Amino acid sequence: MDYINTALMRKSIAAFVAALLSLNAWADSGASHCNEAEKTVFNCSIKGSKKVASVCKGKRLEYRFGLVGSPEFVYPSPGNDRADEENFRYSASRSVDQSHSTAKFMLQFYNENYSYMAYADEMYAISDTPQYESSVVVWKMKAPCTRNCRPKAPYQAPEGKVIKRFVCSNEDAGANLIDLHNQRAWKLPDLEPTNN
Repeated sequence: MDYINTALMRKSIAAFVAALLSLNAWADSGASHCNEAEKTVFNCSIKGSKKVASVCKGKRLEYRFGLVGSPEFVYPSPGNDRADEENFRYSASRSVDQSHSTAKFMLQFYNENYSYMAYADEMYAISDTPQYESSVVVWKMKAPCTRNCRPKAPYQAPEGKVIKRFVCSNEDAGANLIDLHNQRAWKLPDLEPTNN
């Protein structure tokens, strides 16, 4: 069963990467770690800081954090030769109550004892225009991550404690992540719960 889940995840990531290469319009979120030859998947100007968190797609998908031009953290590291689908996880969920609807789009990766999630939230009140909020959340995990770490079930946060939440000051930080989902560019497989 784990083989099927891995195959479905790889197909999902491959569809996402293909969509990245085919999109023509990308939101301009100001200062970015992504260069002109790369597609911007997520671009967050950290509120109250000059730092930026970007997810860029060139030859590979990369998360970069810090001052533009001199990022202090890049994932995956140069020695990591795994494919995008082994380095990143994507999920989306929607919650609805009597007056609001919220859709969450998440791109996640693990680095040693930490889990990083880039969130793009799309919130609707009844008969209202949508509001957007994006952030990057860092979790200190209860146990270190191995090569094939995944959430235990779709859309579930990792086991551990939130140690940092970076709120994006630019409303369009996660616009491309939302657009890719809305275009069905990244299909969401039904993963079996796992402890890997």
